[in-house]
Amino acid sequence: MHDSNILLVASKQDLASMNILNNLMELIDFEPTNIIFHGNRLLFSKTLNAYLLVIECDLIRADFLDELSDDFNRLIFLSKHASESKLPSLLVHFPGNWTADNSMGGRPEELSIADPEVLKEVAVRLYQYKHDGLIPEIYTIGIEVTHHGPTIGKACTFIEIGSDAESWKDPNAGRVIAEIIIDSVKNLKDKKGTAKLGLGGPHYGPKFWSILIHEKEILMGHIAPKYVIDDLNKDTIRKAVSKSLLPIDCALIDWKGLTSKQRTKLAQILAELGLIYRRI
Repeated sequence: MHDSNILLVASKQDLASMNILNNLMELIDFEPTNIIFHGNRLLFSKTLNAYLLVIECDLIRADFLDELSDDFNRLIFLSKHASESKLPSLLVHFPGNWTADNSMGGRPEELSIADPEVLKEVAVRLYQYKHDGLIPEIYTIGIEVTHHGPTIGKACTFIEIGSDAESWKDPNAGRVIAEIIIDSVKNLKDKKGTAKLGLGGPHYGPKFWSILIHEKEILMGHIAPKYVIDDLNKDTIRKAVSKSLLPIDCALIDWKGLTSKQRTKLAQILAELGLIYRRI
């Protein structure tokens, strides 16, 4: 084993995943290791000091990754994003299910571990690359709230190309995401800081995105949107606080992105948990 604990995960079923992977392989070298997991050989990149696993099944259904050795505690998924709008987009988020609905994989009411540092690195680079004109004009960039599977006991981050086959296969999108992954992974340090829990607002979390890219010192853990708040309870929010690689020291609440009833409910739960909050 090398001392790395980062594992990139790609799926043969996923057009965007294969697109990003092909671009990564053109940019950096991966060599075979002697580690076999579920019939697939892990590869290792000296450049990134990170491993790579290519699986057969859909990434959101890959709960079997929980069986990986504890040496691999940070997973980065190279993934497609699907939406009805079919809007070309480059996105990053954590997986997990806030509610009992696990139709998109993972376990009901269970979250994977958030990796605030990876989210920050990728978000800032998406913003920089877009600002510098390196991301094709048609692509929007951003974060999403925590949603879909797999939910496993490891830190997981999804980096996605959306939102239809044309975008998934776009070599320009694949190349820029590959470059962002390389830059982000190379820059990762085991930070000693803290992160914030996000509550409220819409699915693409515009207020949390703005804070991530404009407030240098702030890192985000899990984000729960307005549409799940009515289903949350003290136990779910306690889980969201505990499931983070960095300790959560505060909640950020999208105040206008909630009903007054939801605000009252959250304020009460956070008080019981002893967690301060800031309105954004």
